[in-house]
Amino acid sequence: MTTRRDFLGALTMPLWQRALPVAGALAATHAAAGSVAAPRVATPDRPGTETLLALNVKPVAAGALDVYATMGGFPPLPDGIVDCGYPAEPNLEVLRELRTSLIVIETMSASLRGLLERIAPVFVLDIYSGAGHANIVERASAEMMRLARTIGRERDGAAYIAQLDARFAELKMKLGGASTNSTSNLSRRPVFVTQLDTGGSNILIYAKNCVVSDVMHRLGFVNAWQGKTNGYGCAVAGVAQLAVSPQ
Repeated sequence: MTTRRDFLGALTMPLWQRALPVAGALAATHAAAGSVAAPRVATPDRPGTETLLALNVKPVAAGALDVYATMGGFPPLPDGIVDCGYPAEPNLEVLRELRTSLIVIETMSASLRGLLERIAPVFVLDIYSGAGHANIVERASAEMMRLARTIGRERDGAAYIAQLDARFAELKMKLGGASTNSTSNLSRRPVFVTQLDTGGSNILIYAKNCVVSDVMHRLGFVNAWQGKTNGYGCAVAGVAQLAVSPQ
């Protein structure tokens, strides 16, 4: 029998990690198969790193390697990647010395584009624009394929997305998402996905128009939070406010 703990465990696997463009578990499969370092792509951003690894491309440099694992970066970084500094202040000298042929950044780092173009052409992943998107997994997949076409990895991108769709279907069936079986009512109960702050009085709620909510929808579950959100589909609220959905 699937429990709410099972559901949350599945949802909070690499699929739910916000910087992850698509499904980290599938990226791990690609990484295990062997990464390729051509062309010489660098990325100061975690979304760029994870997207490249999903395409079976090992970046020559990535940003803040020490923070990658701490912040939930997935899959684990293969050996041999050079640290090019923090996303807001990438090390231009390192990028130049590595003879980088392409630099991948995300939208929130777009202000650095002009600076980075002194080193190499820049590709901007338009995933987290701040406007909030209901179909962010689809958007991330489309951006991954756009990058795949740029670096000649269309086959890897298509295979990754096919495996991702299959994984969603598998989890939906396992968790009883949108089930019509009256004995399996887990999917009929609205679900909060939250992160408790260090003080214990407020929580970060993953609401509509964020990757977590999109994953929930694809698995057949309803997000319980119906209040206001910020541009990234999140909200900060007091723990007591969860009582609006007592089920």
